[in-house]
Amino acid sequence: MALQQKIPILPSPAIASYDYFDISDGTGIRTFYFYQNQDNLGLYSGLTTDHLVYSSSIADAKTSSGSTSYDFDLSAFNTPKTIKGTALFQACTKANSSGGYYTSFDVTIKKVSGANVSTIATATTENASYSAHTFCLKIDVPQTNFKPKDILRVNVVWHYTIGGGNYMEWGHDPANRDGQQVTAANGLFTASFIKIPFKLNI
Repeated sequence: MALQQKIPILPSPAIASYDYFDISDGTGIRTFYFYQNQDNLGLYSGLTTDHLVYSSSIADAKTSSGSTSYDFDLSAFNTPKTIKGTALFQACTKANSSGGYYTSFDVTIKKVSGANVSTIATATTENASYSAHTFCLKIDVPQTNFKPKDILRVNVVWHYTIGGGNYMEWGHDPANRDGQQVTAANGLFTASFIKIPFKLNI
């Protein structure tokens, strides 16, 4: 008589990256750091979850008033994703002297699907008049589906008003190295980031 073979039943893998409240709410928050990389063709902006990445440019410094727009792209998704909830943007700026400064950010979350780019949500920070400031901006994100090869983009427009002969700096280095003005000694960080809410399929 043939012996009956017993097939072991493996336990379900644990979900280690989310806590009870994430699971009960059905939302998982991912933190993405802003960075820039450079090759022989130019300087590009991106998003990474790796806080050990050394950005090609630790910070941008501006010597005259104006606005600069940056497109920070995440790598294309390999599987379908859905985002929904509250995103959070944080960044620090600092000028080399006090008085006569104003600065703010417009932050827009976008979906890139081939040649089509659509706006998901946008918000604007306060217009800060301090020589050193830490921004914290909440962005309400409606449910948005991404299919494989779609890209999550965060467009950041930095506005700055600067007095003659001075400059202002904004950091975007995941490794949080010191800039010239945005430094740990000044109570600031260059590791600017955005937290994006993803729906969990559990």
